[in-house]
Amino acid sequence: MQNKKTLYDLLEVSQGASHEAIQAAWERVEAKRAANNLKSPDGLAPDAHYNLLKDAFYTLSDAQRRADYDRKLRGGSAASVAAISYVEQEPGMSSTTKVVLALIVVAIAIMGYRWHLGVEQERLRIRAEQVRLEQQRLEQEQARQAREDERRDTYSVESARRDAQEDERRRRQERDQAIAEADRNARRLQAADESYRREDERARYEEERQRRQQTAEAERALRDLKRQAQRVDAQYERGSSMRGGGIPLQSSSSSRRY
Repeated sequence: MQNKKTLYDLLEVSQGASHEAIQAAWERVEAKRAANNLKSPDGLAPDAHYNLLKDAFYTLSDAQRRADYDRKLRGGSAASVAAISYVEQEPGMSSTTKVVLALIVVAIAIMGYRWHLGVEQERLRIRAEQVRLEQQRLEQEQARQAREDERRDTYSVESARRDAQEDERRRRQERDQAIAEADRNARRLQAADESYRREDERARYEEERQRRQQTAEAERALRDLKRQAQRVDAQYERGSSMRGGGIPLQSSSSSRRY
């Protein structure tokens, strides 16, 4: 704080200002803050400057706290007045000595007042530094939370991408398994068809073989019957020729054609 010395200076009111004037000054501060027009002449952040003004209003808005603060401000002046009165009442002192002593007392009082203002200024500076550090901590916390949110979002996106890849891999695996199962079923059906075809060919071959065998057997039986018929006819003809005086009789069986 360079150009603001007291809490009254922070609120821009006089030391004799009424409670209503202090309240009006605080309302002006609130209006500036609501309009985002609250600026610090010392380059502080708006929040830090607002906290200092809030501390000043907190002290000056209460009668007891304001009285204590005013006593601190008037402490040096009261001591100097008391010292000057004591010097003037001291007998046996020349006027020059009294003036010199009074000047010394006033100088000491001014130094004490300046020291008190310096302490107050240092207190306000420490408070502003605390507010700045708190604001910096809040900003760091917000930045950390933002990084955490970004990391969480990144993890969510990465997790969703991994889940999508896993789903795609599972779908490809199921499709490949279905294709492989279909191929196996097709091969089994093909093998079954081939087996049925071979069985059918084997059955037709066996049936054809049996038919040929039966045909051959029938032909052999027919030839045997023909030979037997021929032998019977021959025997019949010999018997007829012997009974008819040597004239062979033509039997009805000899006219048959085999």
